[in-house]
Amino acid sequence: MQKTTLNLAVIIAAALLTACGGSSDDINPADTGNPTPTNLTPAASNGQTTTNNPVRTSPSTPIPTNQTPAASSGQTSPNTNNPVRTTPTNPNTQNPANPGNRILAPAPSMPNAAERAAFNNKKRSLERPEVKSGELSLTYEIKVNGKKIINSTGSLAERDFSHMPHGFSSHAGEITVSNNKKRITVPAIVRSYQGFRSGVVTTYDTTTNGYDIAFYGVNTPATAIPSTGRATYTGTAFDKNDIGRLTYNVDFGAKTGQGYVEGLTQHGRITLNRGKVKLGSLRSVPSTLSGEVTGTATAAKGAGLDYAMHFFGNQAEEIAGYVANETDAIALHGTRGEITQ
Repeated sequence: MQKTTLNLAVIIAAALLTACGGSSDDINPADTGNPTPTNLTPAASNGQTTTNNPVRTSPSTPIPTNQTPAASSGQTSPNTNNPVRTTPTNPNTQNPANPGNRILAPAPSMPNAAERAAFNNKKRSLERPEVKSGELSLTYEIKVNGKKIINSTGSLAERDFSHMPHGFSSHAGEITVSNNKKRITVPAIVRSYQGFRSGVVTTYDTTTNGYDIAFYGVNTPATAIPSTGRATYTGTAFDKNDIGRLTYNVDFGAKTGQGYVEGLTQHGRITLNRGKVKLGSLRSVPSTLSGEVTGTATAAKGAGLDYAMHFFGNQAEEIAGYVANETDAIALHGTRGEITQ
């Protein structure tokens, strides 16, 4: 699924303020004489990109480095700031912490070869983005390290996240937005979290409050979403400045979920109010059945938000989605613990 608030008119207006009144239909805020910016240079050691005009991030929250490969399994190890549960818990039918709380399903184990192959296939897709009415003619593309990760014509979006690393990563990128008359390229921040069965990628336009957020993975079939029991999903939440923590509790029997996000300076604690788990078609892929949970969110600081998440994996092992309004977007990714009675 994909959601975008990129707005060509707003981006052009912002660019004109820094382009000294350039009149070309191809506008580059850094150099009006060159419609294709070259402000991205590859980093020498880790494949990240750097920009000649770096975006200011919170000095108190360092960006984690890429993950290091695990020696035995071929998987990469997640950053310790954002742990991902990778080993199964005891699959006994009783919860040791609460003997009266029967375990219906253990926490996820590492994916097998078939699951890894299925996820790799989902890293490339052609989908229908969720855009505001009146912006369907907008065409845009997003690049990282010179590689196109999103190419949207407004009605269809081609996505390729196969080069995104496991765990959290942050990159300098660029957005090129165009219609029949104008074309503009602006710098962007691209932040990603990739789990074992799903991922989420958010692109922030550094000249406006526009963003593009996409999540992807192996959708959980509606018939595989549990009909009873409770589980807690824990993981990572991030905006363009900080990395925080997601906790989300799902009652599969009641088909409801609620939780919170902590650790984001701009918003403070965000309460994800009780939402309804819906079984049915993904809005962006009508032929694919999955589960979606949506609701409203309340932040300690700032305006109200809405959130949406989907279940991913053969047994709803992961969730991915966002909490956002028209000017702010926070990416969410979590891994399920045990499902208990």
